[in-house]
Amino acid sequence: MNNPRHQKRLIRVIALAGIGINFAYGIGLLHSFFSPQLSHEVQEILISAIALEFGWAALLTRVVVWPLESRHLLLFTGLTMALANGLHAMHQWVHTGDSTGAIALNLLTGMMITGLFVLAAFIGQFRSLPGRPPLQQQ
Repeated sequence: MNNPRHQKRLIRVIALAGIGINFAYGIGLLHSFFSPQLSHEVQEILISAIALEFGWAALLTRVVVWPLESRHLLLFTGLTMALANGLHAMHQWVHTGDSTGAIALNLLTGMMITGLFVLAAFIGQFRSLPGRPPLQQQ
């Protein structure tokens, strides 16, 4: 994939998917925050989680605007997704009693999505577009 146009398009699609995922999680957490059944301690934890979800979605908008210059953010996104996916699988194994098949399916799905983010981060081998100054000179 040597065409910068195609590189930018794929990176933007992956970044938009990340924005959608983070925004959906943020809305879900915000809805949970106002649940009267939750303790104040859980609501305190949700405040940080909500801020992180919406903040990461905002951060990924930079990738949409400057896809080739900011795609390293997709690598960080992929790494945090891999960590979260592993922790979620451990939680499923220890606390929920889900079947091994359900845990494996969830883990594999998460790994595939994480792989897309990491792949998009390495498209173009971190080169900027010809004629466009690198990020440090902007």
